[in-house]
Amino acid sequence: MTRIEVGPHTEGRERQVSGSGSGSGESDLALDAPSRRPALIARETEIAAIRNAVKAAARTGSTLLISGEAGLGKTSLASAAVEYARWSGLDVLQASGVQAEEDVPYATLHQLLHVLRDRVADLPTPQRQALQAAFGESRESPSIFLAGVAALTLLSERATSAGLLIVIEDIHWVDPATRAVVSFLARRMAAEPILLILTARPSQIADELADSPDVQHISLQPLDEPQARRLLAERRGPMAAAVHERVLAEALGNPLALIELSSVADRVGDISAASTPLTKKLESAFAHRLLDLSSIERSVVLVAAVTAEHRQSEILAAASRLVGEDVDAQTIDSLILLDLLHRSHGEVTFRHPLVRSAVVQTATPAERARAHRAIASLLPVGTDRQLWHLAVVADLPDEKLADALEQSAGRVHEAGEPVTAMTAFRRAAELSPHLEDRARRNYRSAAIAIRVQRLTEAQQLIEEIGHQTTDPGLLARVEWLRQSIPGSELQTGQFDATIRIADELHRAGRTDHAVTVLMTVGRQIWPTVAEGPFWRRMLEHTLGYGLDVLDPRVLWMKALGSPGTASQEVRQALESIDPSSGLTVHQLNMLADASTMVGDVQRVDSFMRPTIEGLRREGQLPLLSMALLTDSAVQSLTGRFRLMRSTADEAQRLADEAQQPFLGIAGYLHGQIARATLGDTIAMANVRQLYPAASTLLATNPYNLMMQLAQGISAAGEARHRDAYVQLAPLVDQSNPDFHWGWGLIFAFSHYIDAAVRSGHRREARERLTELEARAGLVESENFRSQLVVAQALLTDSDTIDADADAAFRAAMHPQSNVLPYWRARSMLAYGERLRRQRRITEAREHLRHARVEFDRMHVVQWATVARNELEAAGEHSPRRPPDRGSLLTPQEERVASQAAEGLTNKEIAERLFLSPRTVATHLHAVFRKLEITSRSELKGLDG
Repeated sequence: MTRIEVGPHTEGRERQVSGSGSGSGESDLALDAPSRRPALIARETEIAAIRNAVKAAARTGSTLLISGEAGLGKTSLASAAVEYARWSGLDVLQASGVQAEEDVPYATLHQLLHVLRDRVADLPTPQRQALQAAFGESRESPSIFLAGVAALTLLSERATSAGLLIVIEDIHWVDPATRAVVSFLARRMAAEPILLILTARPSQIADELADSPDVQHISLQPLDEPQARRLLAERRGPMAAAVHERVLAEALGNPLALIELSSVADRVGDISAASTPLTKKLESAFAHRLLDLSSIERSVVLVAAVTAEHRQSEILAAASRLVGEDVDAQTIDSLILLDLLHRSHGEVTFRHPLVRSAVVQTATPAERARAHRAIASLLPVGTDRQLWHLAVVADLPDEKLADALEQSAGRVHEAGEPVTAMTAFRRAAELSPHLEDRARRNYRSAAIAIRVQRLTEAQQLIEEIGHQTTDPGLLARVEWLRQSIPGSELQTGQFDATIRIADELHRAGRTDHAVTVLMTVGRQIWPTVAEGPFWRRMLEHTLGYGLDVLDPRVLWMKALGSPGTASQEVRQALESIDPSSGLTVHQLNMLADASTMVGDVQRVDSFMRPTIEGLRREGQLPLLSMALLTDSAVQSLTGRFRLMRSTADEAQRLADEAQQPFLGIAGYLHGQIARATLGDTIAMANVRQLYPAASTLLATNPYNLMMQLAQGISAAGEARHRDAYVQLAPLVDQSNPDFHWGWGLIFAFSHYIDAAVRSGHRREARERLTELEARAGLVESENFRSQLVVAQALLTDSDTIDADADAAFRAAMHPQSNVLPYWRARSMLAYGERLRRQRRITEAREHLRHARVEFDRMHVVQWATVARNELEAAGEHSPRRPPDRGSLLTPQEERVASQAAEGLTNKEIAERLFLSPRTVATHLHAVFRKLEITSRSELKGLDG
């Protein structure tokens, strides 16, 4: 966040900026363009910031948040930006949040993109489908993330060479789905010629935006007393002294209040009670201006107040439906003359959001209900917007409406907007005539409440459900929800509750749900309890439910929780499964996890590639981030550390997009492991700055294990072998309470053995090797078999010439007995070092030379340097290290370059990486410049 703290006490402001608008400072204003209205008072700094952002938009985009209490000038400054942008040649798109539709999914996004609807058909299929679903044009569940990508693509294409200005006012009233899209856009504006301006009153939403590093923040402050007196003098003219002082006291430096309250004081002789909040005083002031409206004029402003629709034609159509006769544009004209409405390019908006509030507050419930029904009658039947308008005013049970609203909530929930879905399920329950239906819908609302940590609401719903149903299956699911609340059996480590609930679900005919319960707990506890009695019981009960032994869920449980006994069985099962046999993305994901855990390195990719591509198509960010984390871990085994770094970076970025800090921290630490191996400097302290939760998480599994692994690898690369041993030894010590067989044996073991040998801890290393050999099921896999041969070679006596030792090293260096490229190279280096010490120089040179070549190929700088130094000591000069072109690129540039090297077009790359084609072109331009190349054919071989 760049914060621009601007208050009233700025000295030396001589330059006046002409503008248009009333003295409230809340209407149209041009920054530099000629205008017939006076300038705002004490807003020169803000105006300059906006002007600079508009001017810069063609070169680099940005996001600007203007926040402040109602009446301080947010709307005025936004209008100023619009007029100045148009004067400067920028295209402009506008939208605003509407309190009456703040729960209608994508209401504000629909408003913003309506003028671009003819371009939706040209979007890539997943993006087009997501946007069509978001706008109610299909029954599919829209992915919020894909809807965001679609919006970015449309807006990027709309941007002219001069740039594009997007203004979204009252972001605090924008529906959550659109807010998620706006957050997505804000993170990408710097790469587009787009300026995004948001306005907001003080709120949690505003605070979250202001805290974003991608957002510049203008915080508006009240006028000081001299400035307030000047505004009254310039805009109101002479006033009775008592009225003048009373207005100053009541307005508290608020420009809009100074003007509007003075008008009320002139008309009614009083303002309001001193204890009344200023916002209510302003609403009251505007309400006085509504008293003289005709019934048709009141109908028009009421329709405009309860819909997010800005098009004049649509507002007039709804008003006509409401009053039962045609309402023409002359009514709008008269409201504009009364300074209640504004009109621009065929769109009608309120002069100020508080006018809208005043209209809603002064209407009776019956009048508001009729307005909602009039709007709903013009909307496509069954769309989310129509359903929400009908649900707002329904006062009697209505199963048809409840069912439709439940389906809408389901689509919204699947799209990734839980809070909106939770509200919709709750409202559907309230409209349900039958208790069982009410219980089912309340259950769905409670499940989401648990997920979003609204625990008080969840507990209330759980208690209600207990009085609404006798269905044993539903009651078992409710009991599962109860276990998510602090203090429950599960939350205090009593896992038996999970087995009991799963059994109840199975008996009630909900076997899939029962297995899901068990797998959910398995995922939660695996970082700390990776094997043992609970896993055995979980597997026994799952098989007892009748699942096939080849079911991906069964294989997943066996691979993660029974590494010593089930590994060979899982590997044989995986060999019999065809990844292209119609498996779902989720099933493929489970099989990819299982392949990784049982050490089937060669098989993982056949499940992982379709998993990642499927999750990309569906825009499922959390699952995609997890899959990329697994992929990056596998890449460390296959020696593709540059690619590992890039994959981990993408996993972290997507986790951040999905607001999943736990995954973000894991992505960061995976990246640090890759950097440590490549020989880059690692930065563990940064994770605490990026993720506040890291301060506590880094002391727990698996984060502490990842951190220790990265630090151990880094220390070894810097020849601090004792430090490396200290970091790595706890990871492989099976008597350590924090021992985790996944991290300790799959990823850390060989690093530990090498550090132990180089630091003089051979005895301890042999003990750890014996413990690994005892895990018969594991050591039969390619990965663990490879690690065994490496460990056996490294632990041979280094001082004597021994045929058995030579044979051990030959096995460690051979692809058939060691499938891990990095550890083949490390074995070559260790053998070359051994041979040189034994003065077998010619043999030493051969193996050191191969090690150097392999390390250079994998971009492992520090160990390549060790190999070069050993060769120098053996009397052979090494050529200079080949230029590492990829090191010049950022991870994002590297991803784009890699996709381009595969022959993908900019549009295809954009679809894969959730970027706009324009951003892809920008990245490729940077890649070509940095690498000094001119064609895509020169991009081959960058990923390493």
